[in-house]
Amino acid sequence: MATAQKVQQPADGANGEPGNMDHLLHLETMFEELGREDGLRDGAVVGQVEGRVAGVERGYLMAKEAGFYLGVAEMWLQAAERKDGGVVPARAVKSLQTLLTHARAYPTTNIRGGGEHGPLDALDDAVNLDLDPTTALARLRGRCKAVRAMLGPVAAEQRYAEEAAQPEMSF
Repeated sequence: MATAQKVQQPADGANGEPGNMDHLLHLETMFEELGREDGLRDGAVVGQVEGRVAGVERGYLMAKEAGFYLGVAEMWLQAAERKDGGVVPARAVKSLQTLLTHARAYPTTNIRGGGEHGPLDALDDAVNLDLDPTTALARLRGRCKAVRAMLGPVAAEQRYAEEAAQPEMSF
């Protein structure tokens, strides 16, 4: 007669118990932790690269705007010299000179936190020497608005000579 043989199940557990899956659960947790650590490390590297790119782009736009204010000040000062000061009020000329000085002294590095200030040292004591580029640009905007208000309708109605020669359109 045939004798019944006991079927052996493979030992899955750490201590040989059949069907124990705890070591697989620990494996999953271990891979999750390793993946999280890898993701944090890689994310920090990618974040630094993206931050540098965003900083360069923002810095370019800020310097471009500061250059615009420099050009505005130079152009109006030249216009004041050509017109013998008749069109541009004396107070506006003084404000334009101040705008020009501050636009030329616009910081090209982030100086927050102290250190040598370069061209900002030449400015008077009324200027805060710890200006960062963002604050300096905000002050340039304010000064340019004030100058435009002083120039009044002269600045708003400045036109090119060719515009006067063109016929007026009805649409």
